[in-house]
Amino acid sequence: MSQKFRFRHPSPAMVVALIALFVALGGSSYAVVTLSKNSVRSIHIKDGQVKRSDLRKSAVDSAKVKNGSLLSTDFKSGQGGPKGDPGTPGLPGPRGLPGSPGPAGAPPPVEGWHEVGAAGEPTFGGNWRNESLKRTTVAFYKDPFGVVHLKGYAANGTVVDTAPIFTLPPGYEPAENTPFGTPSCGGGLSVYVNGAVTPSGTISACPLNGWTFRAG
Repeated sequence: MSQKFRFRHPSPAMVVALIALFVALGGSSYAVVTLSKNSVRSIHIKDGQVKRSDLRKSAVDSAKVKNGSLLSTDFKSGQGGPKGDPGTPGLPGPRGLPGSPGPAGAPPPVEGWHEVGAAGEPTFGGNWRNESLKRTTVAFYKDPFGVVHLKGYAANGTVVDTAPIFTLPPGYEPAENTPFGTPSCGGGLSVYVNGAVTPSGTISACPLNGWTFRAG
């Protein structure tokens, strides 16, 4: 004779135990997922514990927000408060490395020779003139460094003329009387502070080639 399986109902104690287990496992999750909007109020949050990353659209006042956790982007325009005073300037940084040299500049312009006796130029003094067309003409110029250069071969046709050969214009005179020793020009040539270019003695001819001095 076969035996039939009989279903036994759980005891009341077992039912209570199972209900308690289900509540313990699922009760907290149920509470979290079923919170309605704005159901978390200021009184539910401990002071100083809410960070920017935790904030949502909820009723949280300033006392609940942790100091220093918010950024300027968390505030509406005009709600960030006044700007603070500027801080103390920092120390200057180290000197940078020197840059590479720039391109060389253009050389300064060099003036041409001023021909004595030409239009607009100083005139010969006394009976002085250019010795002949076969010799270098009397002239002068000042280079970019302030040095005056003389050239030419002057003649006067007489041995008694003691006048200056010519007189340099302003800006070309030396700062002090400048003599040049030479066997010609009566034993020497001097350029005076007034610009007069004068031989030391009475002579009929005087070469000026190669004489230079710094303008004063």
